[in-house]
Amino acid sequence: MSTEGPSHELYKHAQARVGSTLRGKWRLDELIGVGGMAAVYAATHRNGHRVAIKILHPSMALAPSVQERFLREGYTANGIDHPGIARVLDDDESEDGDPFLVMELLEGETLDSRWRRMGGRMPLGEVLAVGQSLLDILAAAHRKGILHRDIKPENVFLTSKGQLKLLDFGIARIQEVDPSALSVTRTGAALGTPAFMSPEQARGRNREVDVRSDLWAVGATLFALLTGRFVHLGETPNEVLIKTATEEAPPLRSLRPDLPAEIADILDRSLAFQPAGRWQDAASFRDALREASRRLSVSVRPPVGDPNARPSSFPDVQGATVESAPPYLDPPEITPEPAQISLPMTSSLPPRARLARLGVVTSVVLAIAVSMALLRPTMSPPMAPSPALAASEPAAMVSPALPSGVASVAPAVTAVEALPVVSAASPRAEHTPEQPTRSSKSRASRNRP
Repeated sequence: MSTEGPSHELYKHAQARVGSTLRGKWRLDELIGVGGMAAVYAATHRNGHRVAIKILHPSMALAPSVQERFLREGYTANGIDHPGIARVLDDDESEDGDPFLVMELLEGETLDSRWRRMGGRMPLGEVLAVGQSLLDILAAAHRKGILHRDIKPENVFLTSKGQLKLLDFGIARIQEVDPSALSVTRTGAALGTPAFMSPEQARGRNREVDVRSDLWAVGATLFALLTGRFVHLGETPNEVLIKTATEEAPPLRSLRPDLPAEIADILDRSLAFQPAGRWQDAASFRDALREASRRLSVSVRPPVGDPNARPSSFPDVQGATVESAPPYLDPPEITPEPAQISLPMTSSLPPRARLARLGVVTSVVLAIAVSMALLRPTMSPPMAPSPALAASEPAAMVSPALPSGVASVAPAVTAVEALPVVSAASPRAEHTPEQPTRSSKSRASRNRP
């Protein structure tokens, strides 16, 4: 990744804080990582207690809605009673007004880091362990009415003791709690990381987002860990969003024919386009993976995070998004198709939809034919197109395939405009009513050390 531009400026600003002290008590010892929204440091309290501190970037701190979402991460995470959640111990503001969270310090590495270090494919036993642990955490979160909405390898942490932790509840939504929180997530905008967003999220239909959207993201994460590529490929985040919003996920065994069919079927179900076709809750998905592992005698072993693992290149300060997959391992098998927008073919539609489309096309053709017949006596002789008109005709567009290298193109949390209304030929997600979310608490009620 290039060290030029805004990304490098974020890193330089974050690095400049190392060695400083926040509020006279938290010394920032080391920069752990830089994301599109915040920087994370290893820090020591004046009483010797070691923690991690996550500081919102100054540019982000200017927007009240972003501050609210950032602080809400702590309140949301602490509301889930599960050891797989990284607890937030406190929140405050730096002397220059940047909000920060005080969190437990974890030793290890992110799942994204391990995935990259292993070349893009992890052993099946490790992937199944990740899936079962992640679904167990989500089952606890969903029982509390909390949707994560940004499940991806970068938000999963592997400790040096082999424990999995789910991070970053910054864009989580709390259902059936506080109607005033509806303004935090604007209807018609998509929040999340494009490569791991469900079809309904990609289409900006937040009223249809529910627990099955999180389960799609889990399936997309396990798909990536096993294949070395994302579910949908594209040259830009918008291309990936459009494909996710209009196309079915490819069958897992089309990329990994060596995988057990039973496990592939379980993961394919999690990636069903329509929410009704997916696993309906995290516990059912988890139990299916456990039973398949037992029946097939797969050795399920939790991956252990390496605390000494560091990126070999300049930090990816914009997060894992559309093009940031590790290099492809076996190009003849998993070379991506050219990036293009492709709507479902007529033959894949239900019979009634195919008849409706055929009727529309037939009506249009007949109308054109009648018009031509009526106008023929008064029409002038055909004229050759002018050079200017001919030059304005668009050439055939060919989109190149996704490069195999690692590149970063968009923020980890991306807000995009609502996609155009998908035609009747495209699959549609089920409609479920919008659920309200919790607004952040008053800053005056926070506990401070």
